[in-house]
Amino acid sequence: MGSSEELDITVVERILVIQLGDVGDVVLTTPVLVALKRANRRLRVMVAVREMARGLMELCPSVDEVFYVHKSSKGIIDSFLGHCAFFRALRGRRPEVAIDLRTGDRGAVISFICGAKTRISRTTGGGWKWRNALLNHLVLPDPELELRQYATQHHLNIVSIMGLINIDEISPSLIINSQHKMASLEALNIAGIQDQLPVALAPFSRWRYKELRPSVIKEIVAGILSLSSCVVLIGSKQEMERAEMIKKDFGKRLINLAGRTSLGDLAAVLHSCRLLVGVDSAAIHIAAAVGTPTLGVFGPSSAITWAPRGQSHWTVKKTWPCIPCRQKGCNGLGQSRCLNEMEADEVVSAVRRHMEELEKEPLRHSLRRF
Repeated sequence: MGSSEELDITVVERILVIQLGDVGDVVLTTPVLVALKRANRRLRVMVAVREMARGLMELCPSVDEVFYVHKSSKGIIDSFLGHCAFFRALRGRRPEVAIDLRTGDRGAVISFICGAKTRISRTTGGGWKWRNALLNHLVLPDPELELRQYATQHHLNIVSIMGLINIDEISPSLIINSQHKMASLEALNIAGIQDQLPVALAPFSRWRYKELRPSVIKEIVAGILSLSSCVVLIGSKQEMERAEMIKKDFGKRLINLAGRTSLGDLAAVLHSCRLLVGVDSAAIHIAAAVGTPTLGVFGPSSAITWAPRGQSHWTVKKTWPCIPCRQKGCNGLGQSRCLNEMEADEVVSAVRRHMEELEKEPLRHSLRRF
């Protein structure tokens, strides 16, 4: 079993943070990267992520270098060579410390192979005990406490071993660069959005049990269009067809950008929006990270853990005693009654109230702020 003694971040020169989760998980990692950099300005912060998330890490000023394995469609040999190049590049940077922010085996393997003398992560039990042998500093945060914490704090709990305990800022943050600013302006101008402030809608999730009924989504679009001049529909390439099915009923006032932007460009588009309305997915985390107010629609997942924090961020959810159940739908069956029975007016009414509250503040978002 590894050591739990506190480490001194101020004497470290090179550190590797491994986050192999989904896009939303990567965004929620940014407070850790900021905390590390603030604790030691000379520290070179490197991150290892899945290929799909690398564009977002390039928008985090605290990151000096991003590593990822390029997915190849040319076969096993090409894939193997890609992994070899990945590990060779990591070892060449000679990280002194590696921090794996997840509990799977891949991050632990990476931390071991990269040659880091100090390897930090959560401790795990059961069939994953061999993973712990690859690490030498294991952390076991209080699981009951974490149920009442925002997800970014979960990551900060791991690096607390390095003395990073008193962190005032736990909100994710991404900074839009000039390349993505221009790309987002071009995308919105081509779509016919010029001086308007659109509302973004993210109705899709990688997990269907987090989504509303298709008919309700269309009613929500109609309701938002009664409050805003246009709606920008966002999603992944896999959701393009579903997005087109929604768009066909609304014409030019609904702009379908699903699958049409990179993640970096999407962050810039969301930065240009008045509000993001979405289910529990990466989009609400990206929007919050670039400073755009959000309205999150939650069901089985915990809003305490996953909803953005702050006065500009609201949630809509049923008040049933079973919420949040933290299961993949009711009894783990992939269907969530709390979302299936949610009506469009519950969301639209919240959008209206949220927009009214936002109008009381100075207007912070403009398409020409760039």
